[in-house]
Amino acid sequence: PDEWGDEVGYADSLAWAADHGADVISCSWGPPDGYWSDDPLPLAMSAALDRATGTGRGGRGTVILWAAGNGNEPVDLDGFASDERVIAVGATDDRDRKSSYSDFGSALSVCAPGGDTLSDRAGIVTTDLSGSVGYTHNNYTPDFGGTSAAAPIAAGVAALVLSANPDLKWSQVKDLLEQTADRIDATSSFTDARGRSHPARYEGGRSLCYGHGRLNAGAAVRRADELREESRRQRPARGGSRRPSGRSARGEGRDRSQAGRAARESKRPGLEAFFYRGGKKVPLRRVPSRSARSARVPVAAGGEAYVPVGGDPACALVPTGQIVVQFARGIDRRRIERELASRGAGIVRALDYLPNGFLVRARPGEGEALRLANELHELPTVIAAEPNWLRRTSRR
Repeated sequence: PDEWGDEVGYADSLAWAADHGADVISCSWGPPDGYWSDDPLPLAMSAALDRATGTGRGGRGTVILWAAGNGNEPVDLDGFASDERVIAVGATDDRDRKSSYSDFGSALSVCAPGGDTLSDRAGIVTTDLSGSVGYTHNNYTPDFGGTSAAAPIAAGVAALVLSANPDLKWSQVKDLLEQTADRIDATSSFTDARGRSHPARYEGGRSLCYGHGRLNAGAAVRRADELREESRRQRPARGGSRRPSGRSARGEGRDRSQAGRAARESKRPGLEAFFYRGGKKVPLRRVPSRSARSARVPVAAGGEAYVPVGGDPACALVPTGQIVVQFARGIDRRRIERELASRGAGIVRALDYLPNGFLVRARPGEGEALRLANELHELPTVIAAEPNWLRRTSRR
């Protein structure tokens, strides 16, 4: 089933989990499947991933796994699952073959059993809600499936790895899972949701179909044990431990600052149906109310909804009247408040996982949040600004 939620709320939950001791996080949700739509990672979520991988587990980084998706489409279009700071998990069936629905692509990290009841293959047996309220009339179901099943299985393997070697950084866990995966089914091919055929072969150690292969829990744990023994035998290197290979909050800030300067080179007057992602303008178009209703856009949105040009109304983004803004370092809060007040806006709260970042309320009115985000992005004191969209997400 689909749900609606605001982007900052999703980012808040991930950062909260990492801040409160989560060693491993498994995400079985994402943008709607099957539309082949380009869904960039929101600014707030990117900052939350930085926080989790940078400070989680005492600085070693929380391990984050993401269900690749069930649209049999490229996972690379999904800014959530394809981010380099997460482990994108595809699904395989009981024959060690790609589940018919599983997303594919160069960003796929590994795969794990997910069943394939769509193709009359076995599902995953798991616990169910007790009694008649569940999928079955007992406490178990044999028909669980999807990359939503594969991702938590992979998360369990990651937890086993950390139980064997808790000193591993998040990036080392990701590397270890990929290196010890089994390269299954290297000679077949598969057909995507648009009827195009792709080979499953491994090139450079990676398959479009399976990433680095199907997880091997035993091999992964043994390798974690070996690394722990090697570490015990070695004298600690001078200068402290190596920084994780993922993007740091500081590096992300530099990247966005440079992108912001490039995006501010040309100023355009008035409200335009675009916003910035990573310094690039993303064009948007209004969804007619009839299309919006058919896409089940929440009534509370007042009919205001946008989709990327060439996208599908089912992937509409709805303004919440709020935006996320990251100001440059050294700008004090009172100056920020004056800048916002001059535009009829105000701070809702600081986002502690986004350096100098705030959730900001725009003045009431249709299009005001989008206008404010674009205006603020033009300021030299602003690194990035984008609407806090209400977004439709799917359980995977």
